Amino acid sequence: MLGRYSRLDLVARRLRRIRSALDGAGPRLANGNAWRSHALARRLTSEELDRMVDDYRSGEGSTVLARRYAVSENGVLAFVKRSGVRLRPPGR
Repeated sequence: MLGRYSRLDLVARRLRRIRSALDGAGPRLANGNAWRSHALARRLTSEELDRMVDDYRSGEGSTVLARRYAVSENGVLAFVKRSGVRLRPPGR
């Protein structure tokens, strides 16, 4: 139930987000890429993210990639793992 002091604009915004998530459309970034919940997607383009994952697969270390793309090492590892790549043990 909505009361007298309910924030109808906030409720409407949340309902639009839920509807778009269910439709599969989802929000878009300013550059036209699909929005991803990961923070790296707001800083890097989808091509850079794909290149970063490919570089990790080819043997580049997460520290080197973090410096190259100016992001945190944990961010690199989290995104690579979320992309379905099995992480290597530290130091390898």
